[in-house]
Amino acid sequence: MRFIPSIRPASLALPALLALQALATPALAQLDQFAHLGPPVAPPENPLTAEKALLGKILFWDEQLSATKTVACGTCHQPAAGFADPRVRSGPPLYPGADRTLGTPDDVFGSPSLPRVLGDHLYESHVIFGMGPQATRRSTPSVLNVAYAPHLFLDGRANDTFVDPDTGAVISATGAALENQALGPLLSDKEMSTVGRTAAELAQEMHVMIPLADAEAIPQAMAQFINAQRYPHLFERAFGDEDITGVRIAQALASYMRTLVVTDVPFDRFLAGDSSALTAQERAGHDLFHGAARCSECHGGPLLTDFAFHNIGVDPVGDDTGREQASHDLGDRGKWKTPGLRAVELTAPYFHDGSAATLEDVVEFYDIGGLHTAPNLAPQMVPLGLSSAEKAALVAFLKRPLTDPRLALEQVPFDRPRLFSESSRAPLTFGEGTAGSGGFVPRMSLLEGARRAYEITIAVEHGRGGAPAGLLSATAFYPAGAAFQGSTLYVPYGAGSRLHRTILEGSGPGNGHASLRYDLGSVSGATAGTRLYFQWLIYDPTSQGRLAASEAALAVMF
Repeated sequence: MRFIPSIRPASLALPALLALQALATPALAQLDQFAHLGPPVAPPENPLTAEKALLGKILFWDEQLSATKTVACGTCHQPAAGFADPRVRSGPPLYPGADRTLGTPDDVFGSPSLPRVLGDHLYESHVIFGMGPQATRRSTPSVLNVAYAPHLFLDGRANDTFVDPDTGAVISATGAALENQALGPLLSDKEMSTVGRTAAELAQEMHVMIPLADAEAIPQAMAQFINAQRYPHLFERAFGDEDITGVRIAQALASYMRTLVVTDVPFDRFLAGDSSALTAQERAGHDLFHGAARCSECHGGPLLTDFAFHNIGVDPVGDDTGREQASHDLGDRGKWKTPGLRAVELTAPYFHDGSAATLEDVVEFYDIGGLHTAPNLAPQMVPLGLSSAEKAALVAFLKRPLTDPRLALEQVPFDRPRLFSESSRAPLTFGEGTAGSGGFVPRMSLLEGARRAYEITIAVEHGRGGAPAGLLSATAFYPAGAAFQGSTLYVPYGAGSRLHRTILEGSGPGNGHASLRYDLGSVSGATAGTRLYFQWLIYDPTSQGRLAASEAALAVMF
């Protein structure tokens, strides 16, 4: 039976968008290709324009909006990963789940973010992550096609009413889930913000920023729009005056995300009547998807989602109860938003906790009817008894037919700059630390870039609490290390070096931590390319000697 799409053409007059002055983008122009989707509809208070979309794209990829200047929206939402986070695939899960213990079955493949940063930009030790980067407690969802969603975030807590974050006034009464969602990560101290930062404070910080100052390989349209100007000028081009507000930041980001629409894939051509768009195996998978496998009962419509919430038995419900946390309805416990499946091949790992590594794993999960039961388990979660050939056909349908090749290639409209955190200018650690009391090896944390005349935060943890400590810095280093009072030094101590002293917070072996602000402007004679080396030393008399030491770090000034 042929699949009939459930989304009808939207009423937005696209020619008005395509007639935008010289800055009209391919991302806007593509939206009218498939009438079964229709272009996304923006709320009347935030009409979609090329200028706002470009400004939003710049904001989306600017790491300077984070407390450490190392995390952008795009850090966790990369085109080649279907605008999900590919970093979580490179190692073990980072969030320890309800038992707060890594290495156990309830661990979550969350996205690494930033340390817990206080308002003075010093770090506060986190009960789970210490002085290092935190991780989100849920797997990062894709932001492709989110323009069509009435609720956003995996628990749906961002509804379609947008309220001014500073005044509480209602800006858009309906149709503004994207605006509602956009500021969440920017103001979350678990993702991008200092503790307690407000939208007004973020806006104030942006007045002096050079857009994408730390990025490289900036796409031409973005570079031309920036044109060596600061953010107030860009906001004037997008909104008519230089005023930067939380509302406008959210509206610009939402405008960009409304252009992230996958419309030209084999599945679309099949919906348009081209029966040759799918191979025989893919067509068999399509028929199973909309038939015996019952996938389309939740993943229906051209976006392959019902936008609803279901408990599918991925895990026993712990402290993260899903939709219940937003609705406060006990009946929603363990329910999660149905994701759209366009580009799903690229967005691994899967489910809210990232527990399924591949699409093959996902199909196996549904074939056995899920892993856990619950009073509100979705009625579709029953064993399917699929054959190996049927499973392979389902996977085949979920891959090529739903995937836009421009994503993996990061081509327009899915192009982007290269982030600072991906560049050769990001700090590097090297060498090995020297253990102190209890066998604990102090660990260095240096994330920020060494931009001349700026201050950066450098931290240490796993030292002896209450012990005197010092951050040693120099423009030279010992490649093989040098013995010094029982420790291995990589940074010379003496003429030409500097020692910044502090006392570690905490008490007892392994529980000591500290951070300090290092003024790069105070480095005499520094120029672009000057190499700075850092190492923490901690006074900790043991049988090995007087000092414990961290590994070393290198930061190249720019």
